Amino acid sequence: MTSPRIYIYKITFEEVPYFYYGVHSEKKYGEYYMGSPVTNKWAWGMYTPKKQILQEFDSVEEAHEVEVRIIKYFLNKDPNCLNANAGGLFLYKSGKEHHCYGTSWWNNGIKNKRCTQCPGEGWVKGPIINKNGYKRGKDNRNTGKSWWNNGEKEIFTKIKPGDSWVRGRIKGEYLYNKRPKLTKEHKNKLSKVLKGKMAGDKNPMSKKNYSFTKEHKEKLGANTRGRKWWNNGVENKLQVNKPGPEWIKGMLYRETNHAKS
Repeated sequence: MTSPRIYIYKITFEEVPYFYYGVHSEKKYGEYYMGSPVTNKWAWGMYTPKKQILQEFDSVEEAHEVEVRIIKYFLNKDPNCLNANAGGLFLYKSGKEHHCYGTSWWNNGIKNKRCTQCPGEGWVKGPIINKNGYKRGKDNRNTGKSWWNNGEKEIFTKIKPGDSWVRGRIKGEYLYNKRPKLTKEHKNKLSKVLKGKMAGDKNPMSKKNYSFTKEHKEKLGANTRGRKWWNNGVENKLQVNKPGPEWIKGMLYRETNHAKS
């Protein structure tokens, strides 16, 4: 009897040049398995996947080491690579580079599907909301991860990607300049679409639709009462007690373009 295998596989699709790498440890020799993607699972529903076994291994650890090296070679270099992470690194893409760009959620009352157009009769736009809510704590796949950036790219991962990376997302002028400016035609179109829809009680932030109860106000006051701003010349902290000997009372303000002019 043939023993179960541990192998690296590659998934390709008949209709498009997308590809995906992964590791699988069989429970039974020759069992059916076509990958277990999370971020780009939509591709398996839209196209016809095919699997190719590339190499077999004696241990899962050895297979994962080779898998990480393969995926890192394509990650952030080849747009057809459907792997969203390699060894804990998660790549964030936005706009037209995002894998969901141009698609919408649809449901038939039983399951959800993401695609560019209506899948067929009986499907309506919008997802079925999970009544159980979001997973929290250790059950959440993002637990322990943080944003890192090197001034040009952002990565969401559990480990620091390299010496040139710092914790946090890219802020300020870089993202502002990167964001495409709205044309005059686009602004006029938005104005016509939103005209009258956000006025008065139609605005979700109006006093009628969004107001705090007395208990809520008291709770908010209790959370902030007695706290003060402190700074050490680099960053600000809002807390009751002085954070350390080098900290002074007051908030550190960032110089803006208005201040420069």
